[in-house]
Amino acid sequence: MGGMDQLLKQARASFENGDHKWVAEVLRHAVFADPSCEEARLLQADAFEQLAWRAESGLGATYTCREPKNSDTVHCRSNQ
Repeated sequence: MGGMDQLLKQARASFENGDHKWVAEVLRHAVFADPSCEEARLLQADAFEQLAWRAESGLGATYTCREPKNSDTVHCRSNQ
């Protein structure tokens, strides 16, 4: 990817564009390669935080889906 500086530049741009999942994944590799890179660790933490917010407010929080045994149908009900 062109070194740590280039990777961080791409990760920051992707973070601003809302691609938090990619940022978290690519920075996992960066932090593993250089655990002392504080900027990578902080940006990865920010990406994880955004993913958590999205999970809490997305469809997963609105609907509870369950798949009964011996059935091909998924039943959903609103939590509201």
